[in-house]
Amino acid sequence: MWLPPMSGKICDPPRHKFLLMLYSVFLCTSLFAPSICSAEKIVLTEPATDTRVFSVKAKLFLKGHLKTPQGDNKFHELPLDVAAQLNYLEKRLTGTGRNAKALRSVRSYEHADVTITVQKQITASRLSDQHRLIVAQGEQDGILFYHLKSLLTYNELELLNIPGDSLALLSLLPPAAVEIGETWKPALWAVQMLTSTEAVEKSALTCKLESVSAETAHVSFQGTLEGASLGSRTNIGLTGSYGYDLKLRCIKNLELTQTEKRPTKGAITPGMDITATTTWERTPAPNPAPLTTQLAADIPLDPPKKLLRLSLQTLWSVRFDYDRNWHIFHQTDKAAVLRLLDNGSLIAQCNLTPFAPAAPGKHLSEERFQKYIQDSLGSRLKSIESAQPLKIDREQKHFIYRVVAAGKSEGQPMHWIYYLCADTTGRQTVFVFSVESSLIKQLNNRDSQIVRTLKFDSSNVKPISTSR
Repeated sequence: MWLPPMSGKICDPPRHKFLLMLYSVFLCTSLFAPSICSAEKIVLTEPATDTRVFSVKAKLFLKGHLKTPQGDNKFHELPLDVAAQLNYLEKRLTGTGRNAKALRSVRSYEHADVTITVQKQITASRLSDQHRLIVAQGEQDGILFYHLKSLLTYNELELLNIPGDSLALLSLLPPAAVEIGETWKPALWAVQMLTSTEAVEKSALTCKLESVSAETAHVSFQGTLEGASLGSRTNIGLTGSYGYDLKLRCIKNLELTQTEKRPTKGAITPGMDITATTTWERTPAPNPAPLTTQLAADIPLDPPKKLLRLSLQTLWSVRFDYDRNWHIFHQTDKAAVLRLLDNGSLIAQCNLTPFAPAAPGKHLSEERFQKYIQDSLGSRLKSIESAQPLKIDREQKHFIYRVVAAGKSEGQPMHWIYYLCADTTGRQTVFVFSVESSLIKQLNNRDSQIVRTLKFDSSNVKPISTSR
């Protein structure tokens, strides 16, 4: 390396130190600037012990197409537009384990709503007032949300689960100090949690410290994932950036674009080709009052299993709850259809329909109900294997009659489990669980677990006779 010539005269100590100082400044600002000054490493962390409450204001915009099969390998494309806004306060909690389970928080939602437009048909959904206080728990396949006292609905759960969740994004912070231009690869579970993907075949995610100013470190990231979600194959692409506030020691904003392609219709969702853009701003909350230290301390480490179930209120005023492996496939004022998935495989389908009411204290007779089943199944029915009332808790005053039928559908051995349910006013509804005979053990009585939670509302019903 070339060095500037030095005179033979030896400088006195003070002047010598001054020259060495000037020389080091010269090297740092010119010759060695790229390799030394820019090599200063910085730490970007947010420890779980941080007791601050943050205010998060998030927006999601999604555009694309849903693809429904039309035969001969052709698809009909339905334009899809989604706009969501979520404002909430968030406080970190002690994790329940390692990796994704180390990420856990409690939130107080001030605002959460979504508008979904599919081929000009608009559906709006919002988080109910009674579910403003939510616990968010990191899991490998996404963020687990639950309320501390009552059950969420399927629509509320979908609303809360947006790409680029503020808790999940913490997994993209570097594990050690980094310098400008340095890259790192987050843990393999990070991209899966960030995209809420159930199964991953292969994935890649890389982060890079792009620049550092007096107040902010700018980090970019990009990645891909191939796997499956809700029984459908999926291909996901991620690109985005976040800002880390060097003074406040926290992530302060996000810009994320996530593309997703599901080439064919799955058990729950249609095929799709979508692009979602998520942005949020995050600052220490000026008024963290709802999320007190005592509230955080009172939250149990492990969520009670009963609070992880979901609640469904039908449009004909029948309510029940179910575990999260069931997914709403279709719902109108005349029917609700749920499908049960285990490890991405379709196990069973549940059809729920209203039934003409009987006189108060009465219900359709067992004989007529079995005749109704025979007429419904027709040539598919081979035999009635069992038929008896279902024993229920004494507090429940309604009648439940269970019939198990066996047969074949399109050459496949099938079982159909029917339930006639009636309350003391004469209101009636019917469940039908359809399951391939080879999967009866995997259904594992989850049909009766749903039916036992059934509740009718208290509205008056005018009794009418039924011809069914």
